[in-house]
Amino acid sequence: MGNGTSSKSVLSLIPPPWIHTIRPNIQRNRDGFGSKSQGFRNVTINTIIRRRKGNKQTDGAKWIEGYNSGKHVFEIVFPSKMRGKHSSIGVGTKDSELDHKSSTSLVGKAAVSWGIDLSTQKVFVNGRLTRRYPRKLFSKLPDVFFMYLDMDKGKIMFGSEEGYFGPAIQDEDMRRYTVYPMVSATEEGAVITMAYKGKGIVLSSAGILGKDGHYRAWKSIASF
Repeated sequence: MGNGTSSKSVLSLIPPPWIHTIRPNIQRNRDGFGSKSQGFRNVTINTIIRRRKGNKQTDGAKWIEGYNSGKHVFEIVFPSKMRGKHSSIGVGTKDSELDHKSSTSLVGKAAVSWGIDLSTQKVFVNGRLTRRYPRKLFSKLPDVFFMYLDMDKGKIMFGSEEGYFGPAIQDEDMRRYTVYPMVSATEEGAVITMAYKGKGIVLSSAGILGKDGHYRAWKSIASF
């Protein structure tokens, strides 16, 4: 397993250009949470609310679509006042657990998962605490933020309309899996919305980088 630790590259606050060149996918815009624990209920296909009484247990939900390549952007609405003692976001595999009998940072602490706890600002990789995030330069992630998933590098980053917060996790071992965006909550009544914004496109003066590693002319952007 990679260690997901804070290397010089992980701490870089220079945003990758592709987060600003997103290609929307109308079909994927209809995606939502594909599986969830019994404590969550759907409000819409991509909005859930935690209905379990109390805050002693943890409930999770997993996105319907999995990713093993490419660069992807998600927008998340998770109000700070609803995050409680533990609230986490990141990715896991199809087998990652969706609930826990105690209050915990489910995404990242669960086996084969990578995530950050929005409440404690702790980053977990496959059950191991690796660092705190965001860096001291920033406060906790705002109510509305973006998650940038780079499966070509095994990297998870975050940002908002206010700016780029930098990478939270870089673990090459992530590339071995098909991963699914995940969220978890412990607060009764917590409402979480997630939306797929599109795929990040790598641009250069030569054109657009395709899956085969070769650049294509600008006019072919809709062909891949």
